[in-house]
Amino acid sequence: MPNRRGFTLIETLVVISTMSVILMLSATTIFFLMRAEGDGTRALTSSTSFARLQNAFRRDARAASSAHINQTGAGEEFLEFEFNSSQSIQYRIVGDQIVRNKFVDETVSATEEFFVPKTTIGFEVAQQNGKTVAVLSCDRRPLSTVETKQKTVRSREYRIVAAIGRDRRFEKDLQ
Repeated sequence: MPNRRGFTLIETLVVISTMSVILMLSATTIFFLMRAEGDGTRALTSSTSFARLQNAFRRDARAASSAHINQTGAGEEFLEFEFNSSQSIQYRIVGDQIVRNKFVDETVSATEEFFVPKTTIGFEVAQQNGKTVAVLSCDRRPLSTVETKQKTVRSREYRIVAAIGRDRRFEKDLQ
């Protein structure tokens, strides 16, 4: 047999086919990894924002002298905490965010936004055990972008409950 130089057509086709299968599997894996990373980032952002909202809401409620639910001219509800005659804080729902506005002499002095996607939000001021409490309820659905017909996505209800005027430590350093 003479010495061969080069590759046969069959050998080249087998290598090309094998490489295309490996490339397709790699691309699919990278796609799913990027989607999982995006879902994880969104979930972390949402959880962090919800924790910040919870801390600010409780701090504001405990420092407030009163709380009530008002409506804008467009009929949208917002929760207002009053501290004295010149200071108040309002919580409004704007799209998939809750916006916290601090008012001093009826002028907005600070604004903070909390990202809460896929959420149904409600405000409530109620009496509980003889105390006035402010309640912010969120019906949160999972943030997964992969939903199948067999999978039932259940929502979770979170309630942030804080007694009005219970703690005066934070009255001076409202942010």
